[in-house]
Amino acid sequence: MVSKVIQTLFNLKSALILLLCLWSVSSFYGGNSDVKVLTQSNFNKEVVNSPDIWMVEFFAPWCGHCKNLTPEWEKAAKALKGIVKIGAVDADSEKVKK
Repeated sequence: MVSKVIQTLFNLKSALILLLCLWSVSSFYGGNSDVKVLTQSNFNKEVVNSPDIWMVEFFAPWCGHCKNLTPEWEKAAKALKGIVKIGAVDADSEKVKK
């Protein structure tokens, strides 16, 4: 019984961590943002293998400076639309595994 409770708590903790990671990116750049959210699964396709010019921000959701720069990245993305693509990577949740 105790192990079942521990397993349930572990599953809840894992789900909460996943939701917080997803929330942190969406709280920086929402669905209607011109800033493209980049992840391990889309970075090569969108940036590396693209003929487009990119400016990419690597941010941490807990970083005050990163939070303060969010509106500036939004402005840059609007101003440079069609000229330079603006992207953002959550460096905490998108760590490269060795």
